[in-house]
Amino acid sequence: MANKKLRITYFILIVLFIVPLYGCSNKNTSTNKDSNNSSDTSLNNSAPNKNAEIDVENFPVNNDSITISSSVTETKDELIFSNWSDNWKLYKLSLQNIKDGKLDLTKASILTNDSSHSIAVNEEYIYYANDSDGGRLYRIKNDGKEREKLTEDSCLYISLSKDWIYYINKSDYNKLYKVSLDGKQKEKIIDFTVGNYSIGGDWIYYQNAQDNWKLYAVKVTGKSNVKILDDVPSYFGLSKDSVYYINKTDNEKLYKFSLNEKEKTKLIEDRTENIYISSDYIYYMTKTDSNKLYRSSLDLSNSKKLSEETINQYSISNNILYYQSKLDPKSIFSLKL
Repeated sequence: MANKKLRITYFILIVLFIVPLYGCSNKNTSTNKDSNNSSDTSLNNSAPNKNAEIDVENFPVNNDSITISSSVTETKDELIFSNWSDNWKLYKLSLQNIKDGKLDLTKASILTNDSSHSIAVNEEYIYYANDSDGGRLYRIKNDGKEREKLTEDSCLYISLSKDWIYYINKSDYNKLYKVSLDGKQKEKIIDFTVGNYSIGGDWIYYQNAQDNWKLYAVKVTGKSNVKILDDVPSYFGLSKDSVYYINKTDNEKLYKFSLNEKEKTKLIEDRTENIYISSDYIYYMTKTDSNKLYRSSLDLSNSKKLSEETINQYSISNNILYYQSKLDPKSIFSLKL
């Protein structure tokens, strides 16, 4: 498939809207695009390569080359979202109808009756893990046409980068895979169980189940496995040449690790969760303040509370905050940043 210019969608890299671990389904409700030519290579990437160096020269600022899995994202003209007031079915809403406050969902239209907590888009297609079919990967045109199944794998945490969809394969013990945008090529990247992951340049950062969920990095080709931290992150995100993470080893405090200097710094003493990193800011929720949402500069020198209400989950796209309030969990709210 021709390389399409990807729409940039920013999201908390831990993926707040991910579907629970549903079991596999035997339903076959669409054209199966799973290819017999999939590459299930034997990757010897369980042991870290201490000599490998992370190339940060072209390291993306806030993952501009990646469309991260989310249940709220945007195309050029429309908001694409999982409508949690309608069983997580996929809907779209014109960006002209986006204003601060509660979104008027009566102006939204349904794309498909499929339910999904995990969406990624480019200019032509919406890709999603179809909860109505055991989490299998589907795509559909932005106008709701040409719905098709791309793989029989049950997918978690899908991300779109360049010409590939990356996902954790529940059908293969939560190993990390990638599949081409047309579903014709499939490759296993990591041949053991991984946790959360994020893509930065030519590297994939992930939690290694073989080492107590500590943070590692591997090339998108599956080579040059590198251990990044001895800490265990519960959430993490990438920006410039650094990894920001919630340190489970230190009571969920917020840390920064410099990939160049190989140094870590504690940024905040509060217990935090659900971080998202932009080019200039870090967004996070504090457990010490009832899950209120904050925004701070990357060095935490300038902090601002964005919400006076408790937030269940949130997403950021094109400088607009979308969130779900604990007081009104069936509505979607927006706030221009």
